[in-house]
Amino acid sequence: MEKVICPVFVLTCKRTLISMKNILTQVEVKRMMVSCDGTFKFDCGGGVLITLGVVIVIVSKNGSVRRLYNWLYVFTQTENRYAASKGAEWLVKIPALFFGMEDFKWPVHCIDHAWCFHNSLTQNAGARTVTCVVHVKESVKRKKLEGHRVAVLKDVQMNHECAITDEMISMMTELLVKDWDNRGLKKFAETFKREYGRTPFNRYYHCASLIPGAKPNQNPTEGTNNALKVLVRDLYQTMAGFLSSSMVQISNQCPGVSENDVSTRCNAAMWHTPYRSNVIRNALHCFVIVLTSSLKTRSDVAVGDTKKSAFPDANR
Repeated sequence: MEKVICPVFVLTCKRTLISMKNILTQVEVKRMMVSCDGTFKFDCGGGVLITLGVVIVIVSKNGSVRRLYNWLYVFTQTENRYAASKGAEWLVKIPALFFGMEDFKWPVHCIDHAWCFHNSLTQNAGARTVTCVVHVKESVKRKKLEGHRVAVLKDVQMNHECAITDEMISMMTELLVKDWDNRGLKKFAETFKREYGRTPFNRYYHCASLIPGAKPNQNPTEGTNNALKVLVRDLYQTMAGFLSSSMVQISNQCPGVSENDVSTRCNAAMWHTPYRSNVIRNALHCFVIVLTSSLKTRSDVAVGDTKKSAFPDANR
């Protein structure tokens, strides 16, 4: 059987590229942590938005603050290694391709428990993977802990606050697993050890990034994703007319789009029009139009063609 690779759109815009150039010129790369996260619920068709950005710690006499700069968005149908690899590939080479600078070789990246992200981002040789502590806690909250949830969360928080090396957190996790087993939480203990008991996903301790102030969490990225969801949800209503009329002609002219692409319904975008199979041939088209509208960059959005080696001009 032929292996089918899902469609992938890699997007950025002119303003973002200029921001990328300025930051790479003014800030040492060794102070940057890449944040990568996938988010769902942009429409009911099941598509995924993968956000790739950098977190920089800005220090002043009043303290320090983290700033997130999102540089790439990857639209795909599932959270998979192929899509993540395309995003990482462009993140590495955009500075050289657009500005004649060196490839972007970040020292560390923060992700949740996703092997596809780890395997893709480590194509940047030498980059260190750290795990978002918030995702670790959310994973614990979803488990059946029979009245031990609060105590287990305190144990995880202790790991986060007290460990300072990979070896130390591995040792602490072993002790916690034995304690949880003694409390009657054998299944949970085995699951936690398998998921977060070894590198790279046990690096959720506070200094795991090795960059002062760069905490192992994706709060800035999650905040951006939540804001985008609000914008997209509002825009779906106004975009329904466009998607049911002009989008039909646009879809017909897109290369590589066939009747086989009609596999999911985009009901959220069709609030005001009945669903018809020939309206949206691929829900990803809807993603691209809606998000770029919400960012007010439709006129200069760049859509990457994964079949070509060169990135299209940004003013497209």
